[in-house]
Amino acid sequence: MRFAIALFAVGIGLASSYSADPFKKTATVEVDGVEVRSGHALGFPAVRQLQKGDSVIIVREEETGFYAIEPPTGSVSWIKQIHLAKIEPAEGGKANVPVAVEGAEILAGYEKENKPTNRITTRLPKGTIVETLGPSVRIDNASWYPIVPPEGDLRWIPKAAIRSASLRALASTSPYAKPDKSPFTVVPGTTNKTDTATPVVATLPRVLTDHRLWAQASQAEQSKDIATARTLYARIYQDLWDQKAERDAIVICYNRYSRCDEAIKKGDRSSLPTIDLPGETRSSATSTGRTGNDSPKWSNAGYLNEVQRVFVDGQQVYSLQDDGNNVLYYLTGVTGVNLKNFKGRRVQVYGVASQRPELYRPHIAVERLELAKN
Repeated sequence: MRFAIALFAVGIGLASSYSADPFKKTATVEVDGVEVRSGHALGFPAVRQLQKGDSVIIVREEETGFYAIEPPTGSVSWIKQIHLAKIEPAEGGKANVPVAVEGAEILAGYEKENKPTNRITTRLPKGTIVETLGPSVRIDNASWYPIVPPEGDLRWIPKAAIRSASLRALASTSPYAKPDKSPFTVVPGTTNKTDTATPVVATLPRVLTDHRLWAQASQAEQSKDIATARTLYARIYQDLWDQKAERDAIVICYNRYSRCDEAIKKGDRSSLPTIDLPGETRSSATSTGRTGNDSPKWSNAGYLNEVQRVFVDGQQVYSLQDDGNNVLYYLTGVTGVNLKNFKGRRVQVYGVASQRPELYRPHIAVERLELAKN
């Protein structure tokens, strides 16, 4: 999996935008059996019920006689597997996973049924982190993951169900308080008004400073050897991901990588090495798609096309289509194979064909690719 996943930490800052909305209010439900819906009218699917006395957070008032509310505790949303980077679930099937496409659709889920509704409640930018709640579910030739409703996901209830006297403005977060300690320390041994002051250095997570490559990566970045720094940060990120390290450390490492990557993108990348995607350790067997008995073969000739907003293990998916625009195979490239350069051209690919649950045509991890001779 290539470094598409590096975009993952971009979405982590979204939660910080939450406290400034002046309309948000808390409220109490007035009656039993209030249906929470996936849209702002009675025609939208009901996903759960609330009882008298339950509290909700109102986000806005709709003209249709409904309140938009934050999903109540225990609500479930759904996202397609092909819109996520590689998932490495922890105990109970939970995992924090970055969104791998721009505008990934989030659907409201039924509370008592293990499936999504047909209602899109929000769209997420690439890189947003979502939390999966369990294994994927296969529905209509697509695999879906249940997730904790992300920031911006909403549900709706009738205004008549709310006790008007219970409406209260949502308490804002505490204002910034200036620390008592000065952010500068006086160098010992100096006493006059011209004493030298040095900034207090922020403490990095120990898992970073203890890593064998961290000092080397930092030094490479400081000395403007950006390509080396990017490579080292990618390796560190890989280790942090595998060790399930603390989130702050992962985010800091990603930010360092992203800073180097952006610098490289603004310059000449022709001589830079390809970096494998942190978050996935692939053996030679899995990187070529081989499973033991399978052997790679050349495909028939076809036209290579990019499949918009579809990813497998964080890699962009391409299709190989015949002259009638029928999909023969879905394709991703193994390390070192760049399919994008052949988009729209007639090619033959070499690799192992296998069936993936996310795709309804055979998938090939392309090891070699050539322009078709006929």
